[in-house]
Amino acid sequence: MSSPLNKKLEHVKWGEFKLGDLFDIQKTSSFDSDELTDGDAYDYVTRTSNNQGILRKTGFVNQSNINKAGGWSLGLLQMDFFYRNRPWYAGQFVRHIVPKIQLTRSSILFFTTVLNKLKPKLLSVLVRHVNGVFINSKVKLPITANEKIDFEFIDTFMEELETERVAELRAVSSKKINSIQTAYLLFKNFLTHPEETQQFIESKETIIQSDANNFDPSRKPAEEGFPVEEMQEQRQEEQGAVEESSLETEETTKTETGSDTDIDFEDDSETESKVEADSQDDNNADEDSEVGSDDEAFNDEEKTTETEPLENFGSEELSNDVEKATDDFLEANEPNLLFKKPLILCLVEGRECELLYKRKSSFGVFVKWDDGVEEEIPAEDVQINRIIEA
Repeated sequence: MSSPLNKKLEHVKWGEFKLGDLFDIQKTSSFDSDELTDGDAYDYVTRTSNNQGILRKTGFVNQSNINKAGGWSLGLLQMDFFYRNRPWYAGQFVRHIVPKIQLTRSSILFFTTVLNKLKPKLLSVLVRHVNGVFINSKVKLPITANEKIDFEFIDTFMEELETERVAELRAVSSKKINSIQTAYLLFKNFLTHPEETQQFIESKETIIQSDANNFDPSRKPAEEGFPVEEMQEQRQEEQGAVEESSLETEETTKTETGSDTDIDFEDDSETESKVEADSQDDNNADEDSEVGSDDEAFNDEEKTTETEPLENFGSEELSNDVEKATDDFLEANEPNLLFKKPLILCLVEGRECELLYKRKSSFGVFVKWDDGVEEEIPAEDVQINRIIEA
């Protein structure tokens, strides 16, 4: 940032404001992507950070689920705020941030940056606490002499900052960036992810508009398309190294144990009788061990089949509803499929699902809904209801 802009920030007066006085945070009516229709009049927004939170475009689905343009979406997975210029539908775990104040184009950019500063704070709390934390959070904003938000300063400052940043990008990367539209797309990413944007520019010889459109600063470098050939070669080298190590270990073991050398054994009847006696003792010990292990396994089975009641789960009415939903779920599935492994039934925001505990996940756990759809969700959103032993 240039010295004149820095001086403006130093001389402006700042005041503290509660976000609940400036914005509302609302739950959205969601539906799955299989309900979308042909068309592009609406955005379908999910909790992803890719493509400004837009999974795809859709035609009209219904009137009740439409979220108006002019606010922000908040995905509860990455806690990223994206301003919505178009009316939109929402997937699961998305909040709608509705401004109570009048906004201009420049102030929208300013408040987008302000809101995204809350990301670390929101990521540190449970999803069910996000609304309360958001409303009670306080931010510092430029104010006038009568301690009101200085929207005039915000507009002027953001316009000057935009002009400066675009000029810098054009000057530094004039040979890389092919148009002012490309530079502007990079500038918007630069406002929220300056380091990632700068690294992206430095890593490219030339940048066209499609490159800027596809650039996602929230994605890790490893996700930006690591060459498949290099990955395969690296895996082959690692696998070859492991195989060579295994062969060396096997040869060393053979040499140490003498499996490839001749050993003279004494033909001694006393030694043979002793070996037979030891073998008989070992067999008796094995039989005793098997009997003991069977008893222990039976006792363990009795213990594990006793399901302890869950504490602090909820009201009696909710528990009865959950038990009924569980019984319906069990009746709808074939018994020979249900009891091949322990079945863990859970609730996510009151909806019944099965915990797929053997599936590896990147950030939470995988669950399977009653309609067969599998989804990865944050672990803190899952409430275990019942465990059915195999």
